[in-house]
Parts: sequence; C-alpha cells; structure tokens
Amino acid sequence: MMTRMIDSMCPSECHSRGYCFRIEGEPRCFCQAGFEGDVCQFIESTVATIEDTKHGWGVMDTLLLICICLVVIGFYCIFMGYRSRRKDPESSFELQIIEEA
Repeated sequence: MMTRMIDSMCPSECHSRGYCFRIEGEPRCFCQAGFEGDVCQFIESTVATIEDTKHGWGVMDTLLLICICLVVIGFYCIFMGYRSRRKDPESSFELQIIEEA
C-alpha cells in the first residue's frame, strides 16, 4: 500500500524535488520530472525538451485544417446548388415560355 507522508519523515525531505510516500512501511521519494535518485538528489542526464513533449499537431495546425475543411464544404455546397438548378425542370419550363412569347 502506498501512503503519502509528511516530507520531514523522508530522508533529506526528497531535496524538495519530489514527494515522499510510504511503501511497505519504508519512506520513498518519487521525484519530479528532471530529477532522479533515492532522494531526488541528481539532475537527470536527459531532460525532456519542449519538442520532445509536443504530441500531435499544434493549435495553429488544427485551426488551419478546420478552415480548409470549411472552404471545401462551402465549395461543395455551392457546386451542388448550381448543379440542382441546372437539372430543375421548372426552370427550363420558364425558359421555354419566355422563348415562345
């Protein structure tokens, strides 16, 4: 069982770089990102950079994709509206009446 302990109960209080838990009766430090060691006394040799932690697309990429989709949908709706007007029999009937007069 894992229970959070008061920091002063941990050795070296995890150097203020981690959290103290009791596991099977023994105090243990769980270090924050960038630190390691029994009491978080060492700086990790490789620290995650912003590029390493970036997952997926950024906000600008997502907004650009949404805009492109909206433009494509708009052109599709305009094309379908134009196409349906060309095939509408009433509009061709009106055109014939005007030509006969």
